[in-house]
Amino acid sequence: MAECARQAGHSIAVLLRVYAKCIHGDEDHANRLITERLQRRAAALPTFKEP
Repeated sequence: MAECARQAGHSIAVLLRVYAKCIHGDEDHANRLITERLQRRAAALPTFKEP
């Protein structure tokens, strides 16, 4: 969160006050998207077999 605030040019308090209402309620959707992306990425990685 600190890095996000820094990049936005805000303090963490300002970041939360201004943007928290934009993401409230979308946590489940965001987590689902993250999980799906990580699963696709893991599936694309090469697998190694023991000799």
